[in-house]
Amino acid sequence: MAVRKLAVVRAAAAKIAAVAGTVVATRSAVVPAMVVPRRLLVVPRRLLAVVPKVVAPRSRVAARAAAVVACLISSTAIVPEAVVVSAPEIDVSPQRLNAALPPTGTTTRTLSIANLSSVVLTWTVAEAPDVPWLSLPDGAAVLPGETPPMESSEVLVTFDATDLSDRVYTTTLVVTSNDPTEPRVDISVTLTVTTHTVYGVTVTGVDTDMSGHVGQVMAYTQTVTNLANVDDSFTVDLDGNGWPTTASAMAFGPLAPGATFALEVYVTIPAGATDGMSNELVVTVTSAGDPSVSDSVALTTTAIWRKLYLPLVSKDS
Repeated sequence: MAVRKLAVVRAAAAKIAAVAGTVVATRSAVVPAMVVPRRLLVVPRRLLAVVPKVVAPRSRVAARAAAVVACLISSTAIVPEAVVVSAPEIDVSPQRLNAALPPTGTTTRTLSIANLSSVVLTWTVAEAPDVPWLSLPDGAAVLPGETPPMESSEVLVTFDATDLSDRVYTTTLVVTSNDPTEPRVDISVTLTVTTHTVYGVTVTGVDTDMSGHVGQVMAYTQTVTNLANVDDSFTVDLDGNGWPTTASAMAFGPLAPGATFALEVYVTIPAGATDGMSNELVVTVTSAGDPSVSDSVALTTTAIWRKLYLPLVSKDS
């Protein structure tokens, strides 16, 4: 639950930063005076208290969000005594659910429904069209649910290839909610049934762009998903431009079809890095069952220097 809460807070922080514009801040920076758009006043009080502790200064987006929140908290002229969100806000991930199975095979995928607001989010999930090879929990045709403020709910979706012939099957999961801005979210669903072995892998992560000071170690968490219809193992390759890099595992598995692995990648900002210098690290995960199958993600790390601002003092003669 703590990991899901952190992901929800980060997503909300990113939205705040997007509205606020470019405000760069680190632990040693001073938040400048600024005019805050009225839209920023619609922020959960719990988020105001949590964001500066959780996200700064792991990434530039997070740092901007922390700066805006700090500005809001410190500016009594701008922030009202009670700050509330006027309406629910939904965030659904992933946007696609895919599975590859042999005949008679089954597997599951997880759909996450996050509530980025301070009021209760109510939602339903239904298939459109309804298909026999996909099922929601308890066999429900329409699954209702509620998600508390700043939390997320997980929906386990089951794929079943029993009595299916070799081909590709598709449908859509429709998520409707009381979010007035985005009342409907469509999730595409694909099932590939084949008597042959099919290999596949994806690499995804929340943070792909971070900044820090010289000597800091930036930690990127990437989720590796086995999309094969059989168990598979994987190897990891790190390709960068010279900054020290390590990973929590250079090989792992086997993973069952649909199973995931949390891969931690660490980048150290070297002593010789100048202000604004960046490093792009390409992380590639390759299938052991079929080495021609792989997926990659690019991680960008930027060095920032601590700045000291001194007042300008003039002396009259």
